[in-house]
Amino acid sequence: MDSDPQLCHISSLPVELLAEIMRMSSDVVILPFGRFPWNVASVSRHWRSIALSHPQLWNAIFIQPSPNLFSLNADITRFIPVLELVLKRAGESRLTFTMPEQLPTPQYGEILAVFCIRAEFWLYACVSVDRHIVHVLDRVRGRLNSLEDASITSFLTKGMQCKALKEAPRLTSLSIFGLPETIQLPKDQILRVELMATSNHPYDLLRLFPRVQRIDIKDSSFCLPLDGSHITLPSLQFLALSSLDLGFTFSNLTLPALNTVKLME
Repeated sequence: MDSDPQLCHISSLPVELLAEIMRMSSDVVILPFGRFPWNVASVSRHWRSIALSHPQLWNAIFIQPSPNLFSLNADITRFIPVLELVLKRAGESRLTFTMPEQLPTPQYGEILAVFCIRAEFWLYACVSVDRHIVHVLDRVRGRLNSLEDASITSFLTKGMQCKALKEAPRLTSLSIFGLPETIQLPKDQILRVELMATSNHPYDLLRLFPRVQRIDIKDSSFCLPLDGSHITLPSLQFLALSSLDLGFTFSNLTLPALNTVKLME
């Protein structure tokens, strides 16, 4: 086949179809080491024009865990301009991004602050928060009008709270690693929640989400307290548990809509 991409059959495809093929070749921009979508933008002028004019090639970002990026001695002055360039090319398309679930450092906060500038376009966010980072994340409060799904790793202790998600009108799906009470939430609108490695009892967790339809609990240490308390979740349809530990009981639960209970290994 001729090496000139302009003469290849794929380059004769309609622009929108070719852009979709490019997007399907990798659904995420991996920083700082990934090559997509720069690799497709380097094939030819035609491909570069398509890559630069289609924000969906740039609006899903995964920050790759790296000691060189998040160590206390890391120099991120070269990384942030690359991130800013990717976000610029993402334009006003809805943004999904994932940052490593690890204890944040000052460098983590600086990178998160770049994402916070475009908070109005967040569709999905996966971030960690501790007492040093909470003020950075709280900058987005009242601006998350597009956010539908979030994954939060909280290193906050009892008595501390992150308020960033409190006023997210479209947020319906949530994953929390840590103490749920440290994250202020629009509780009445959460329909799906995933809870991991938290010290709370399930009763306490269930009370947090009165309209929830699906709950995934990924921690085998959960055990319902036998204190006679009762809770009703009228909308819960699906409950996934890592195990039925000694002491777990449905006797104090009223779940009129429940139709599926799944046990995970």
